[in-house]
Amino acid sequence: MASSAPPTLESIKTLELDMREAGYNMSVVYTGAISDLESSMELAIYRIAFDALENVRKHAPAATDVTVDFSWTDAGLQLLVKDNGTEVANRGLSIAEIAYSAEEDRKALTETIRGAGITAMSERAALYQGSVEATRVPGVGFTVSAIFPRLKELSVE
Repeated sequence: MASSAPPTLESIKTLELDMREAGYNMSVVYTGAISDLESSMELAIYRIAFDALENVRKHAPAATDVTVDFSWTDAGLQLLVKDNGTEVANRGLSIAEIAYSAEEDRKALTETIRGAGITAMSERAALYQGSVEATRVPGVGFTVSAIFPRLKELSVE
């Protein structure tokens, strides 16, 4: 019987299993003291992680390493979803076949990544005074960072 309860941060474990079954090497890391949050906050954070993982599944090959990192601070939370999909895709290619240049480095430093998924993540984070940044790591993969600097304070208001 399926549950009608909304997903929580504990539900990330189910996402980890789903990713592993799909051929990705996913791990979840927790740093700091985990705080109890309102269910709407947990749902927003879960959905950001979910959407970031869906992007990995869409754009990165199987065997990609994926890390979902929850770093709790005294005041809030940083969620990082990192993958090495570019690195995995380039395995077995010769140096000449790998399209990597100083221009890619420049682009990674200056590019603002846009798209419906990133916009939805940003809107969810903004509900709790957070922000989302998505970046390419040239030659490696992709990182989504969601920062909630006042999450604990907002949770008790």
